[in-house]
Amino acid sequence: MKITKIKVQNFRLLDDISINIEDDITLIVGKNNSGKTSLFEVINLFFNEKNRISFHDFSLNSHLVFENCYTLYQDEFLSTKDDVQQEEIRNQLINEIPKIVLSIQIEYDKVNDSLINISEFISDLEESRNDATLLFKYQPKDTIGLFKSFDNRPNTEITLIEWLNENILTHYKINVFGGENLIEDNIFSKIQSIINFETIQASRKLDDTKIDNNRSLALGFADYYKTINSENNDVEDLKKSLLETSNTLDSNYEKILQTILTKLSSFGIDKEINIPEIILKSKFDAETIIKNNIKYYYKNGGIELPENYNGLGYSNLIFLVLKIVSFIETFKKNKASNTTEILTILIEEPEAHLHPQMQQVFIEQIRETIKKVLSDDNIQVQIIISTHSSHMIAEAGLNVQRSFENCVLY
Repeated sequence: MKITKIKVQNFRLLDDISINIEDDITLIVGKNNSGKTSLFEVINLFFNEKNRISFHDFSLNSHLVFENCYTLYQDEFLSTKDDVQQEEIRNQLINEIPKIVLSIQIEYDKVNDSLINISEFISDLEESRNDATLLFKYQPKDTIGLFKSFDNRPNTEITLIEWLNENILTHYKINVFGGENLIEDNIFSKIQSIINFETIQASRKLDDTKIDNNRSLALGFADYYKTINSENNDVEDLKKSLLETSNTLDSNYEKILQTILTKLSSFGIDKEINIPEIILKSKFDAETIIKNNIKYYYKNGGIELPENYNGLGYSNLIFLVLKIVSFIETFKKNKASNTTEILTILIEEPEAHLHPQMQQVFIEQIRETIKKVLSDDNIQVQIIISTHSSHMIAEAGLNVQRSFENCVLY
């Protein structure tokens, strides 16, 4: 099961675009301010239940359409007394009023893929079809009601666009469809059972200064630990060692602090009301230790240098690899338990701090990693990368005619 196409309408710089998604790596290329980041943003907004879409997320070109729809409402809908004609205009307004739309087309294998999770999103049961569509629409709850509310606004000097900027959350909502069929129950759990999008943003917290509190690689290794801690014998050995250390410290705490504990137990208001008995115990959690206590060093000749002495290039590369491997390992477990079907990793500008040769090596190694996962575990992982790097484009063999520069309509 895999994504084959993504379409976006009326979102920020993306008025109307359609992108074919490759089986392994898809590169999104374009000049600055052409909408590369907007693609990732619209996916993250719709796939995160807690995120809210604001009026600023509508494309600038949609503002004129809002105004034209309101003119149609005023000049024709309100003026006509014919019920049939009024219903036609109502339907026209519902169809034409701007909506932010994200469409994700999925292809499945009828023989090898389980269709349990995706069944509600298959709208065409024709035998020759093997595709489903997840359709997200940020659209009015009641189009006519929206315009009526604008007409009844207390301050009549406020324009439609200004009013929408303040009131869009009240009148718009996200609807999810399987094809054209509205999905109403347990929407986000159903979506997450089909697709898991993971994002690595361009603003990664990496630093090569001496005063470096980010310790990004420590966090990266801690994330990786979380993905393997349930099935790895070495991890179990680590937990046993930590438990032994904890027991030893418990005994030492009691000896060292016995005097003060005895004094504390004698304090009280009267003989019947004393400070409760205090017991000190040490608790070790491997993930916390990896994140907060371990320091990473690099060997340079015979000298060990701290993490922040290695340079942003290597640190960035290691961080990217850790995140991608962690995402894949987590996905393997979820796939095995039938909790999700597709993993797509979104990477924004991975070339940051990478030498051109290292950029090409990165693409090559990512492709090999995907192939290995497919051959060893029969799991398909898709990666979408936004980039300015000609070296990555050359390595990936991207057709420049499919770049974002030619997709955005202005």
